Amino acid sequence: MHKIATLTHTILMVALPCAYAQDGRHEKPAENRLEFKKHGFAIQLPHGWKQTEMGGAAFLAASGPAESGQRLNLNIRVSGDLNAAEILKKGFVEKVRAGIKKALPSYKADGDGAIAVSGPTGIWLRGKVGALHIKQYVFVGPSKGFIATFTYSDSIGKPHLESIEEAVASIELSTRTGASTATVKGRRASTDHGLSMDLPKGWRLVASPGSSILFLRGPGTASINVRTTASLTAYIAPKALVAQVEPALKKSLGEDYRVLRARSVRIDKRKSTRIESRFKTGNTKMRNLQLFVPGRKQGFILTFTASAVDYQSQQGSINKAIRSLRIN
Repeated sequence: MHKIATLTHTILMVALPCAYAQDGRHEKPAENRLEFKKHGFAIQLPHGWKQTEMGGAAFLAASGPAESGQRLNLNIRVSGDLNAAEILKKGFVEKVRAGIKKALPSYKADGDGAIAVSGPTGIWLRGKVGALHIKQYVFVGPSKGFIATFTYSDSIGKPHLESIEEAVASIELSTRTGASTATVKGRRASTDHGLSMDLPKGWRLVASPGSSILFLRGPGTASINVRTTASLTAYIAPKALVAQVEPALKKSLGEDYRVLRARSVRIDKRKSTRIESRFKTGNTKMRNLQLFVPGRKQGFILTFTASAVDYQSQQGSINKAIRSLRIN
């Protein structure tokens, strides 16, 4: 029973997707980079931005260049009780909006979606109070949550608005101590846990968030993360595995979570289990593919996550990468 509980806990960690990874188009040199070691947080301010006087609970406040006498402003604060499971719960976006509406009664929502900031799962919300636009990013790091709020007026033009995406794409969150470092040689990614695989075309290796031993970013919203678990030392049949984990995943990912198919597969001659599922993050339809590969001392759980659209377009590349998996 203890092993089942431990495995379920690990599956919950890997099922909380690293979806909506940034595509790297905004990588810049390191000037204007700010690091807050206390919070495990770093960001590179776009060109022309500067820090400003902080107010309230923010640990960072900044603003962009003036345009028609107005500026695009940013503040970032910690939300210590926020975690990935809470973000993925059904109704979380509505809960956040209700909080904003309570503080700003004239707030009108006009968009939201899923995004990952430095890998981990998050959401973005956009709304307006009179002529003031508000765009927020709510996301989690290895040990705490963050809320980044951008505010701007109608006079701020498109070039400056694009700097919001640039700033968010530059955010780096510290990983937990002990996370393994993977390496790439040619198109082969290897970990110090004996697992290796070919990178799909257009994918790249990035720093492993949390306790992942391998994290890959792909085109659009696609990502792969691999974790180890000491409780997966023997093959678990698909039906039995689904019965173990589906109730917990439905509780954490929401009632929309559904297992679409589960079957036995061979991974590097090891009898393993493959589970495909769907769920929603906010209003975004998501897909998951998970592999449960047992080992003598520890097993591996590989999770491929993407929006439904990107999942479909990347499925061929992912299946090819899965066939390349080797475990020493």
